[in-house]
Amino acid sequence: ILVPFIGWSMVLPAIAETKSYREFMEEVNRRVQPTGKLYLFGPLHSDPIVYYRNMEIEILERPMDQVAAQIGTGDVYIIMAQETWSRMRKLRPTLVAPLLTSKGRGPEGDIPIVLVRASGV
Repeated sequence: ILVPFIGWSMVLPAIAETKSYREFMEEVNRRVQPTGKLYLFGPLHSDPIVYYRNMEIEILERPMDQVAAQIGTGDVYIIMAQETWSRMRKLRPTLVAPLLTSKGRGPEGDIPIVLVRASGV
């Protein structure tokens, strides 16, 4: 009886970790103060991101090429799906690497996210 319980007690947290943005958002919260400029961009599971931020996060509604042109330096931070960032990199091959990449892939297990810095947003 103990063997299955011990097995599940190790497996379930590992599964939960792959679906959680908790670690990623803890680091975002360390970097971006509550008064800082933080936006969400593109398709992603925003509910868990907002949950770990513990406040509303504005959605950035601009064309991808405009956002790609602003990534690099600045005082604005943007969270987006890693796939979105990869598509931006195809538009702009010199795009700066993300500051953070999540280990978790979201509640559906399919969307790792990244944090980038931008200016002029």
